[in-house]
Amino acid sequence: MGTSSVTTLLADKPILSGEGNLFIQTTKVEKVEREAYVNVRKGKIIPGYKISLTLGWAGEAQDAAGNSLLKAEGLVEIPYIADENAHQI
Repeated sequence: MGTSSVTTLLADKPILSGEGNLFIQTTKVEKVEREAYVNVRKGKIIPGYKISLTLGWAGEAQDAAGNSLLKAEGLVEIPYIADENAHQI
């Protein structure tokens, strides 16, 4: 999966769309580092991967009338996604 595919999947996506008067969305993919590898153990071919990424986000809290109370933005770093911890997702 190329960087453009990751960007398409993760950039400009809503996380919260008004639940609790909160609006949060990803803004852009800041950084993607990835590695794919193949190991051979006991005659079996075992593919694997490692990914780390940094996403930008923006959020807003509104009152019941829809007036903006607070806006914030930042980065979230996901330092390690790998085949060995796929069951934890």
